[in-house]
Amino acid sequence: MKAVKEEVLDEKGKAKKVDATVTRVSPLKNSAIVSVGSARTVENWSSMARQDGDSVPYSKEEYSAIMKGMFSLDLAQLGTFASYNKTGFKNITQKLKTDALSQGAIEIDDPFVKDSKGNAQKLVQLNRNIRLQRAKDTIQALKTISGGAMQTNNMSDVTPKFIILVSTTSGNHPFSHIVTSEGMNLDRVALNLDGLKEVLKDYKEQIVGTVFIGKRSGFLNEYNDELRELLALGDAYPTIQLGTINETIDAYCTQLENQFS
Repeated sequence: MKAVKEEVLDEKGKAKKVDATVTRVSPLKNSAIVSVGSARTVENWSSMARQDGDSVPYSKEEYSAIMKGMFSLDLAQLGTFASYNKTGFKNITQKLKTDALSQGAIEIDDPFVKDSKGNAQKLVQLNRNIRLQRAKDTIQALKTISGGAMQTNNMSDVTPKFIILVSTTSGNHPFSHIVTSEGMNLDRVALNLDGLKEVLKDYKEQIVGTVFIGKRSGFLNEYNDELRELLALGDAYPTIQLGTINETIDAYCTQLENQFS
């Protein structure tokens, strides 16, 4: 929520301040990134150098783990803003709405929300090319995403090593259990390919276009043959395309160009 005061003209043409509080439910959502299997920490010692005086020793706990998470991008809400006054919906002020419309944005009917007279509320939507580019930039960022604490000492590659990209007609996230752990100590990572096949079949009617699966060479190579078998599942399943991580991201973005309205 952002609370601001916006200057408008009253009926006498004099400037006055009005409440311009806006809220926004982000089109981009993500889950927590969690370890797939159990992770054991180890204690390591380091020292902090100081310009004056002795160095200061300190200890830190470190671990190595395979992480998993989900993200979704609501293409219908991307670059689309409502101006009617309802919590979570008023995400553009009248001034910003006027400015956007003067710069090429359009007004469209809200397919779900109507006013007291039964008329569709209006949404302000940015140019298609702008919205498409925002979507592609967000997904392409997966190639170079970085992060994590203490990167000076713990530089590591956190880009995806296994990824599934798919367009759906619903907001469900059915792939959360595809990467699991197994073994006595739950420390061995496994691909639940039977679960993946089940989801692909159950959600076929909600899947739009191809399901893109990418895997980095050297990561879980023992599943390579089983992954290739997904290409011949038959008509009861959606079309599947396998590739490297970057190939998969590029291929999905190409499909997105044809799906984006």
